[in-house]
Amino acid sequence: MRVAAALPQDLRYREPRPERRRVGHRHPEIVLVVEKDTVEEFAWELARRIGISVIILGGQPAVISTEFFARALRAAHRGKVRLAAYVDYDPAGWVIAKAFRDQLALFGVEAEDPRYLVLPSRFTADERSQVCIPLHSSSSSGPAAQEAWMRRTGGVDGKPLGIHLDHLRPLERVVAAFAEVTGLRMLQGR
Repeated sequence: MRVAAALPQDLRYREPRPERRRVGHRHPEIVLVVEKDTVEEFAWELARRIGISVIILGGQPAVISTEFFARALRAAHRGKVRLAAYVDYDPAGWVIAKAFRDQLALFGVEAEDPRYLVLPSRFTADERSQVCIPLHSSSSSGPAAQEAWMRRTGGVDGKPLGIHLDHLRPLERVVAAFAEVTGLRMLQGR
């Protein structure tokens, strides 16, 4: 006999932070996945301008929050979604975006691989010399994840360096990065 697993909604859990997510009214199929609340104002401004979906994770995605988000998203859009990841350029940030994609799949939402806003190419050489930080192999993502990330991305100029998402500023720079990874044109400065 197989016993079905109970989901948070079946157990009548309440969504812990509903204010940290919004389903877009024009483009619900484009989801901005935000690692940290330090850039929350930029995320909400993109949602306002373009009508995209947004979720502020505050670190690793919580399954219960992803379930509530997926349920709301499925009510507005039934197809595949695109993920724009506003996460740190480091192994942990990339793991966070992929973990969210994988959690969406658990709740019936198919998502493309995340496309990342924070990349070394978005910064000049002078800026990179100021904003890059060394990766720590003792981080929560571990040395194997760091090696895989380095093979995939090349780090920064071939070095094991990362970039915090907070350095992608001002808002118009975030807007340009978002437009590039999603292919959407949006209203500038509104």
